Amino acid sequence: MILAVDIGGTKTYAALFPASPQDASWRPSHTARWPSKEFRFELINDFLRANPSPPIQAAGFSLAGPIVGDQCRLVNLDRTLDLSSVRRELPQTDRIVFANDLVATAHSLSVLPASSFIRLTEHLPPLLTPEFRDNPRRPYPVAVIALGTGLGQSLLISPEQALSSEGAHADFAPGTEQQTRLWRFLKSQFGHVSYERLLSGPGLCNIYSFLAQENPADTATTSISSQAAAPTPPEITSRALNGTCPLCQAALALFIDILGAQAGNLALQTMSLGGVCLAGGIIPHILPALRQKRLRRAFLDKGRFRSVLQPVPIAAVCDDQAALWGAAKMALNICNEQR
Repeated sequence: MILAVDIGGTKTYAALFPASPQDASWRPSHTARWPSKEFRFELINDFLRANPSPPIQAAGFSLAGPIVGDQCRLVNLDRTLDLSSVRRELPQTDRIVFANDLVATAHSLSVLPASSFIRLTEHLPPLLTPEFRDNPRRPYPVAVIALGTGLGQSLLISPEQALSSEGAHADFAPGTEQQTRLWRFLKSQFGHVSYERLLSGPGLCNIYSFLAQENPADTATTSISSQAAAPTPPEITSRALNGTCPLCQAALALFIDILGAQAGNLALQTMSLGGVCLAGGIIPHILPALRQKRLRRAFLDKGRFRSVLQPVPIAAVCDDQAALWGAAKMALNICNEQR
């Protein structure tokens, strides 16, 4: 069996997968979930004891932070994970692979069920369907941008190789006068304004707060009182999509504009002609907005290089356990190398 663990900014998942080459029926046999703030490694051993199985041949860990040496800084948990201690606390196998969660998400693209993908560019062939995956001429790389508690990016450069990135913490580049005012608003609060300050759950709240300050009359006339607590990201998206809050609609629209622009940036920076995949926990909740022309328009708004991006497919990954599947795929790769 293969043990897969995904320690995310909010939730931690564990699962057992067959240690055999993947096919259409490759699925986890047992799964568990814990709040990441409460996670400790004793829970993994409790999970294994509660689910007796054949010996663990390899383990894959997806971690929501950069890995430097034998340390991983779990940024949104304010915690540093010592990877050597993980090896000591998991004696079931000495074949363990660790990766940033976005690298794991990139690896998941070759094993997730086709039903996990939603096309956002109807005029192009379906991205990452089984027949497309098996095409040896499929263009690479494929870029991944994932939005959840934080923002992550990565690059799948072949079926077996993915590159990590911390580009989510690069400087936000405003594209309009309104976005310039948004940058100033966030600069006064945070000093440095990265894309993660905008393209994440907390980022959506930041955009809402900026618009509420710019349009106090809109705040007062919506169902959200100016004296009430600021809405959560799920509340903003829900009220935006059901049309009950103009301010929430404006926040989600601006969020989509910035997402489309950054997805286009990533595609150009990496020449990801194989496509761009939007992943993370936020994506399934905003699909109706992503299917509108706004995302694609912002994606293509690259001046003379619009024609380069025109044929690039965009897909949504609608599985909140993509990084878990990717961790399992990386562990499977280790097993296959030993055969």
